[in-house]
Amino acid sequence: MINRTPVSELPAELEPIFDVNNFLKHLAVETLTGHWDGYSFNKNNFYLYRNTTTRRFEFIPYDTDNTFGIDWFNIDWTTRNVGSWASSQARPLTKNILAVEVYRKHYYLYLKQLINEAFTVNTIQSKTLAIRSKIENYATTDP
Repeated sequence: MINRTPVSELPAELEPIFDVNNFLKHLAVETLTGHWDGYSFNKNNFYLYRNTTTRRFEFIPYDTDNTFGIDWFNIDWTTRNVGSWASSQARPLTKNILAVEVYRKHYYLYLKQLINEAFTVNTIQSKTLAIRSKIENYATTDP
């Protein structure tokens, strides 16, 4: 369906069977963290789960350790275009969803929200210091 439906018809066909909104939120986080080892760049580390209550598929990422500058390809992920984050190879879910104007606008909205809220220097430093205070003693005394 994702490969055969014209972009103009995609929302009507996709929304009843896939949680597009949560995928767009995930995509925004994936982009801002530079998570190249997920679906959109490396076609890796995700599940599609069919929720038995909503009867829609949900995108579930996992193994998100290759983020925040970890790189195996000699690519500067900080300069990659957020509008074309996905690999140039076939990534139909990301490519076709972002081809729909309303979805692309939601994606940019989520990027903006994350940049203004969760990805501020103060927010990240505060969370990092809180985590450090919980594990520092264990990390420094671990043989």
